[in-house]
Amino acid sequence: MTKSSLFVLLTAAAFLQGQTQGQTKQRPLPAGPAKSIVETACTTCHELTLITGGSGHTPADWKLLVERMVAAGADVPKNQVAAVTDYLAKGFPEGNVPKAVIVPGPVKITFKEWTVPTIGSRPHDPLATRDGYLWYTGQYANVLGRVDTKTGEIKEFHPPTKGSGPHGLVEDKDGNVWFTANSKGYIGKLIPRNGEFAEYKIPPDARDPHTPLFDQKGILWFTVQNSQKVGRLDPKTGAIKVVDVPTKPSNPYGMVIDSKGTPYYCAFTAPKIAAIDPNTMAIKEWTLPNPGARPRRIAITSDDVIYYADYDPGVTETSLHCIRAPFDRVPGLRCADFSHAELIPEERVIWNTGAVQNVVGFSVKNVRLAFQSSDCLERVLSRNARHSQALNESGTIETFDIGR
Repeated sequence: MTKSSLFVLLTAAAFLQGQTQGQTKQRPLPAGPAKSIVETACTTCHELTLITGGSGHTPADWKLLVERMVAAGADVPKNQVAAVTDYLAKGFPEGNVPKAVIVPGPVKITFKEWTVPTIGSRPHDPLATRDGYLWYTGQYANVLGRVDTKTGEIKEFHPPTKGSGPHGLVEDKDGNVWFTANSKGYIGKLIPRNGEFAEYKIPPDARDPHTPLFDQKGILWFTVQNSQKVGRLDPKTGAIKVVDVPTKPSNPYGMVIDSKGTPYYCAFTAPKIAAIDPNTMAIKEWTLPNPGARPRRIAITSDDVIYYADYDPGVTETSLHCIRAPFDRVPGLRCADFSHAELIPEERVIWNTGAVQNVVGFSVKNVRLAFQSSDCLERVLSRNARHSQALNESGTIETFDIGR
């Protein structure tokens, strides 16, 4: 197995862990024809306890998980995939999984799904571009996909470097789509009109670029999660600068840029929120008072109010926190479990998806959200929703509880 395949499998294992952690007591692997395959193929990058200690899944969800693991490099013979899926579905059916809590309010929501062409690709980090298309990264299958939301047509683009593990997406002013090659250590650019790719290699010790974002001057900023770095790329010259984060490990994750051009990011495991000086790349950190906090995804409104979701697998309550940027203090807050969250604000609009497939909104007027779910992309349209709690204007953090 190549190093890049192992890296992608570790990412897949992290996803599985987020879906199964801390739910039920461990159970032994039952007897069955696929037991030996599970014992070998499913222990390449994670322990069996992620299967035996989880809450189980429906047959459809096990099918998706097995497809993803195989796409990521798990050594399961093609003619045994169905047997492995059936074995896991029967041996570990879905147990006591928390159900979504409906928040009262005049909310009208519709869902639309598009099934992506490549099975097991794990569509990731959707991006709605100005021309009306919806883009996604197929991280496990080395794919960038483009959805025509009017016709449903999906076109896939394959980066020339195999096993790139495309992750985050962002659009530049010319309509080009940039991405982080999470498994191959480069920043990529796709020109949609002709399908041409360009690659910008980052230093070898910055192995896993994560979240990309353009500032107002056209500079591309990015986090490098497990390598404990952040970086910037000047598309005009190709110049790249990468710096170490002050706290290690802190796993810099989601990123936003305020109206003055200052990048902020979540230090996922520190736990801290940090700002990068756009000129010197000096980093200032704010420590969150709860050592168990796990700030992961982050969003910012047009008036520089920062929101972040706190992902703590050990906590069952869910909260959203808000800070006005720039900020000098971080008062008390509560932990949350937002899992693989996508926060996309329009004015004072915040949407999020949770580990139990919740979709939640705050102070919504008219918002469009795209998020990942199984092997489909989904779009949510909502109008005239309201949340009873006002946002804080004093620069402090507020907590928005949305239930379990």
